[in-house]
Amino acid sequence: MVILELAALMVDMNDYRLTDNLASDLTTLRTDSPLADNSIPAGVPASFSTGEYYLSCSPQIVAEVEHYRSAQKQWPKVRHIVRDAVARTAEARTLSAKTLMRIVGPFALWCVTTRRIQPDPQHLFTQETIDAYCLSLTLSAGTVASYRSALTTTARTVNALAYAPAPTPLPKRTVQPPYRETELDEYRAWAGAQRTEQLKQKARVMIALMAGAGLSPIETTTLRVEDVGVDGDGVLLTVHGSKPRQVAVLHEWEQWVIESVAEREPSDFVWGAAQRRVRPNQISEFIHAATAGAPASQRLRATWIVTHLGLGTPLTVLFRAGGIAQLDNLDQYLVHVPTRSDPESRTLLRGPRRVGLFAA
Repeated sequence: MVILELAALMVDMNDYRLTDNLASDLTTLRTDSPLADNSIPAGVPASFSTGEYYLSCSPQIVAEVEHYRSAQKQWPKVRHIVRDAVARTAEARTLSAKTLMRIVGPFALWCVTTRRIQPDPQHLFTQETIDAYCLSLTLSAGTVASYRSALTTTARTVNALAYAPAPTPLPKRTVQPPYRETELDEYRAWAGAQRTEQLKQKARVMIALMAGAGLSPIETTTLRVEDVGVDGDGVLLTVHGSKPRQVAVLHEWEQWVIESVAEREPSDFVWGAAQRRVRPNQISEFIHAATAGAPASQRLRATWIVTHLGLGTPLTVLFRAGGIAQLDNLDQYLVHVPTRSDPESRTLLRGPRRVGLFAA
């Protein structure tokens, strides 16, 4: 009867796959089996576990740990380690002892029987061993991932020396705030106050392409006249480089872009000298050399993003035009977007009327 119950438990708990050795393993079980022996097997360091730590835990942990059984002959070699590791982990984490026993028990047995690993926590609970075990499982990818997570959590709890401290998460990047309209007016005046015509042209193109089209510094310095299309619908830029795309210039900045390409050769650069070498820091160098009070390139691009958010430009359109894969800091831009009145918000949330949608 005991043998049949243990076999049923093994199948029910999915601890092992049935093998040719199962029948012979079961026939060796007797009422005086080592499963009932609480002595510490050889190889288990007494400093880590006496097999009784779980008894000091909550009644639920005690019950869940004691409920687990294994018919494997090697179970006594790892039973105390498994019980101790599970109890400590269940106390410190949110995983249940019942779940951990079903995962840690077979893992520890696999380590001892298949990999011949010394039965002590320092050798069992390492990431290398855990990963090797998970790769050996013939379960779904989701189940294997859950097992790996539970085993890694256990290892970090009982064998912390094998793991470097978890890195401190990087602080969330703070985006540069956009410029207000009054500030943009000041930068328009700043561009016109540069010492030479070339510096004025550089200043105007920089502001128009960054605040008007969201270009980055390197995209600004590599844009050529042939990449600028002017027609009845405005100004359309063809951006090359790592984020190729097309983006329309905001209406208020169109004139400066149009003036910058007038009577120029198609291969000329729009910003700066018509023919020159491209260097990564040319915008920074220009700002440093220009008259004091230059705008910041990051804030000009932030101005472009916030302007479109305020206009209600669909995010799919904005992302494509800006070469944006994801906007993790969208909330930091939204705080600068003017709020709409309640009636206007209600109209937008209601959406357009679909004629005949509910017609009889």
